[in-house]
Amino acid sequence: MSGMRDAMASVRGALEGAERIRLIVRDLQVFSRQGNQESGLVDLNALVPPAVRIISHALRHRARLVEEFGPVPRVSGSEARLGQVLLNLLVNAMQAIPEGNPSMNEVRVRTSTDASGRARVDVVDSGAGIPAHVLPRIFEAFYTTKSSGEGTGLGLAICQQIVRAHGGELEVRSEPGRGSVFSVLLPPARVQAPTPPRPLPRVSLPQPSAARRGRVLVVDDEPRLAQSMRLLLEPFHDVVTTTRGSEALALVDAGHRFDVILCDLQMPETDGAAVYQHLCAHAPDQAARVVFISGGAYTPESRAFIDTVPTRVLEKPVRPDLLMATVATALTAADAMGPEPRVDEASPVAAVSGVRH
Repeated sequence: MSGMRDAMASVRGALEGAERIRLIVRDLQVFSRQGNQESGLVDLNALVPPAVRIISHALRHRARLVEEFGPVPRVSGSEARLGQVLLNLLVNAMQAIPEGNPSMNEVRVRTSTDASGRARVDVVDSGAGIPAHVLPRIFEAFYTTKSSGEGTGLGLAICQQIVRAHGGELEVRSEPGRGSVFSVLLPPARVQAPTPPRPLPRVSLPQPSAARRGRVLVVDDEPRLAQSMRLLLEPFHDVVTTTRGSEALALVDAGHRFDVILCDLQMPETDGAAVYQHLCAHAPDQAARVVFISGGAYTPESRAFIDTVPTRVLEKPVRPDLLMATVATALTAADAMGPEPRVDEASPVAAVSGVRH
């Protein structure tokens, strides 16, 4: 019984993690609403976490991210528009810091109330800073110091326009070599009506599938996602995880066979397309068992690839019930194809870095 309780607790933790990931899509939908000028009371402290969730994955190779919340009055305005401002400032802070040394760099989001009673949000980075001759033009439309392809020079100009439309100001302080601070200052709403707390999302544990216990390979370069999928599937299936496409191919080339292969499409070095093409050439029985998982950031090449293959694609974040159903469906299809030769299931999985059985 204790083993079952531990297993169910692990599944519950995985589901809660998946639910937090699912919120990222909701956050993007809120921040990307077009033409949404609806005005209401906005809690800036509640606006920070969604923006942080969206940017955290891209930022992790550049800097640690710190959230510092203080008492801040509610403001009157558009949640979507103010969310766009905060997200754009976080992206700018990220781009000011090169990849490769995240432990030595920091992006900090800080909320407070200034001396005059205005709501204040500071986005602080430890990046290269802005030269003195650039600062006077930083909010000019089409002015940019970024390289070609990184920006149009409209981001900060639009941010300033949005903040001013809310009766506020967008300020910047910077010093070369010591980073930058962008500050959003907004007047408090005339009525500070309390906002009812948002209910926590309800998480339901999946019911064991009627399908047989299968052998599943999870290939995802983000360890937390791979771990969440493993914990979710493991009570019902035998699961192997790896964070590298090359390691997945090494397992198959060594003779291991899987009923279902859940493979991230966008990965560094050996991506999902390379994994699939290698399997088609060297293990076609395994290629037929691939289900791609994609974050939706398609390049023209990956889009063309997806359009030419019969493999199903699940969009991240994958709902737990959809993941379970997809694996069950894939198992049924695998059974229809007949048994495949496989190595001794009791033998250890190839000992390559990043692989977990």
